[in-house]
Amino acid sequence: MGDGLRKGRSLADAQTVREQLDALAAFPAQLRALVAGLSDEALRFRPAPGEWSIVENIGHLIDIDTLQGRRVGQIIARDNPPIEPFDVDEAVRRNGYQDKQASALLNTFAERRAALVEEWRYIRPANLERAGIHPVRGPVTIATIIGMVVRNDEAHRAQIMATLEAYRRAQGQS
Repeated sequence: MGDGLRKGRSLADAQTVREQLDALAAFPAQLRALVAGLSDEALRFRPAPGEWSIVENIGHLIDIDTLQGRRVGQIIARDNPPIEPFDVDEAVRRNGYQDKQASALLNTFAERRAALVEEWRYIRPANLERAGIHPVRGPVTIATIIGMVVRNDEAHRAQIMATLEAYRRAQGQS
C-alpha cells in the first residue's frame, strides 16, 4: 500500500476501495436471496416495453463484470488506452438472457464476480489512479470503474425490486 500512499492516494481512499470490493463480493449472494423462490413467470416479466426482466438484469450484471474486468486489464497493461462504449441493451438482446435459466445466470454471475473481485484485490493502490480514455466521459480511473460497478449493482437491485413490485401489481398481489 505504500506506493499508492506516496503518490497521493490517502489511506481513506484505499479503505473505500476495499469496502467497495467487499460489497461487490457480497452482492451475488444478496441477489440470489432477493430472487429466491420467484416463479419463472415473475423472473421473465417485463414491466413495460423496452424494460428488462429480472433474468435480463442478471445477465446484464454478467456483461458488466466481463466488460469492466477487460477494461481494467487494458488500463493496467497500457497507458491511457481507449475505452470503447458499450450498448447494454444490444448486449442483453444479443445474449438472449430472456430465454436463459435464472439459476444458471446466477451461478455464472457468482463465479465471474468472485474471480473479478479476487483479481481486483491484487491491484496495487498506485494503479487505482491509472485511467483509460472513454470517448464521452474522458479519463476513467480504475478506482472509478470499481465504484461504477458498485453503483450498477445498487441500481439493478432497485430495478429488480421495482420489476418484482410491478409483477405483483399486475398479478393483483400488492
